[in-house]
Amino acid sequence: NDPDKASLLPSDALGKVSSLLCVSEKDLTFSLVSTTHLTRGELLQMNYNLEQGEDNRDAIAKAIYGELFQWIVSKINTLLEPKGRAYKDAKEREGGVTEVGILDIFGFEN
Repeated sequence: NDPDKASLLPSDALGKVSSLLCVSEKDLTFSLVSTTHLTRGELLQMNYNLEQGEDNRDAIAKAIYGELFQWIVSKINTLLEPKGRAYKDAKEREGGVTEVGILDIFGFEN
């Protein structure tokens, strides 16, 4: 309603995202369009404008993407982790490689 205040319209996507993140739609909406600060013992709520809201949305998406990417790489490394005596012998002789590195060059560039 206020053109200087970020807001969200109800959507199926909001419900799906809140479910995946295990938070209520109300809490997710609040975190996307506003912030709180504790100043001199008083809790202040500050609403984002449209640009700040979009920046905040993008930052949250980037953080989720980064954590998910790291989780996937960690799972791959766990599944590919060599085991057994033959690996231990080779590691002692040649140093052995125990993980896979993945470079994500197509991220969230501005």
